[in-house]
Amino acid sequence: MKPTHRRILIFVVALVVVAGGYLTYRLVATSQRNVPQQFSEARSQGAIISERIVASSNEIAASIARLSSPTSTQLQVSSTISEIAVKVSEVRAKDLELAGTLDAMARAVIDIRSSEAQQAALKAISQRLELVGRLESYTDQVTRLVVAMRLRLDNGIRNNSDIAKLVQEINAEVAAVNEASRLADELMAEFDSLLR
Repeated sequence: MKPTHRRILIFVVALVVVAGGYLTYRLVATSQRNVPQQFSEARSQGAIISERIVASSNEIAASIARLSSPTSTQLQVSSTISEIAVKVSEVRAKDLELAGTLDAMARAVIDIRSSEAQQAALKAISQRLELVGRLESYTDQVTRLVVAMRLRLDNGIRNNSDIAKLVQEINAEVAAVNEASRLADELMAEFDSLLR
């Protein structure tokens, strides 16, 4: 073999080794940043469910505000109470669904290679779990309000102070639900930034 061919062959082999090493490095670096598919799918589902829960909670709050309108007829109030009861059932179902997606995310966290990203994911999941707890409290309060309104409407029971207190508690819980959702979104953004 001629010396120039040998040099070219050595150069090509060296180039292949360097290129292969670089590609291997990039593949390993990329795979360490990747997130397990189960985590990504559960995260997407959880985000959609959370958005729907917050929207439903805000709809319930708007319906509650309509209840106090002085121009509402007894039939309108009764209809609004029924709408609220249906929405509360929907929120409870979505809350359980969200808990399931959080469980799937938590199980998949172990497969995230970066320990920093794992910690950020766990913080975000924890914040979403707080949202689940807040929603349980919220739906209980709204259910108590529906019962109090039914008692007032159907039996003429004067429980205005109880109703006013429940409405204040519900409004505070809606704010807490929205804040918990916002914080969870921020923590997920932090998680994302660790993967870049």
